[in-house]
Amino acid sequence: MKICKILCVVKIVVILSMNLYAAGSLDDLRTTYEKHLAMINSQCDAKNKLIMDVYITDLKDLGKSLQQQGKLDELLIVKDEIKRAEQLTSVHPSNMVSEVSIVYDLQKKVNKSLMSILLDRNAKIYKLWMQYDKVLGTKQKKMTVDNKLEQAIVVREERRRVSESAIVKKAKQVLEEAQNNPSKAVTENVSFSVPVLEGFNRIVDSSKACPYTTYTGERTQVYIAYSEKGDFVEWETSSVPSNFMAKEVKFMWAGENYMSRGDFLLIFNGEHEMPLEGDLRGNLWECSGSGMKLGFKIIKHPKGVFTLAVPSSYVKKGAKQTIRVQSESAVENKCWFMLYDLKELPDETQ
Repeated sequence: MKICKILCVVKIVVILSMNLYAAGSLDDLRTTYEKHLAMINSQCDAKNKLIMDVYITDLKDLGKSLQQQGKLDELLIVKDEIKRAEQLTSVHPSNMVSEVSIVYDLQKKVNKSLMSILLDRNAKIYKLWMQYDKVLGTKQKKMTVDNKLEQAIVVREERRRVSESAIVKKAKQVLEEAQNNPSKAVTENVSFSVPVLEGFNRIVDSSKACPYTTYTGERTQVYIAYSEKGDFVEWETSSVPSNFMAKEVKFMWAGENYMSRGDFLLIFNGEHEMPLEGDLRGNLWECSGSGMKLGFKIIKHPKGVFTLAVPSSYVKKGAKQTIRVQSESAVENKCWFMLYDLKELPDETQ
């Protein structure tokens, strides 16, 4: 049926490009937020309409078939359903037509598609709100440090306004209900995602440290673990929001590496271990283990950005997480892992 394919046909990608370190006035940021919000709603409304249009077309085709077969009672039910569907944007469960099995099956497929769009819409709204709140949080902090307290208060009030808005509250409610009652929602095509979190907030400890020039061209402190027994780097990430609802959490930080013999071990929050195995010296690589996945992308050889994905069950919500990379080698073999004391990442990594 056309209905089950419709989400693949309508591939409208929403690109949320609000740079976490974007400059600009509060009015500019608010306008950008509202523009993206309108885009999400417009695209999802278009998907809903197209699904219902295809549903009506399928009903009309079914009606013709029933008419040719001389099935009067079923035909009248289908015609009534066509009239009703032309006035609606969804098929409510209380109006399911069980008397005609083909119509009933069509309605179930329609509802599955519409539920997927509903969850997708609210997941994107939730993600957009998290991005906007993070941008404003950065702005609020800078204004406070610069002693621009009145402006900082205005930004704080904007954060509260959006957080308590009806559309954000509804997004939270829909996603929470979907998480708590997965059997009642279609979640397999929906990504309950939020922006990639800052993977580096502050250093905890490291075996070695020194000044270094990063891909930004600026000098900063770096922390290094060589492939010598006992070498390590341990740091804290930014805090994971207490209302984080994704099934997976991603952290991103800057650094470089030369790891080729599986001599390093990554430990998340002191208990979840992943050996860094394989030849990890290329421009783009990925390794996985214990439910986690670590990737690296070169920005300016050999400097680049790491991305660590971990299951949400490993995460302490409302708190900073710890990541430790340590050498497991008994002898030095000229391999290393390096972490930059750098929070702002290049745009192409977002």
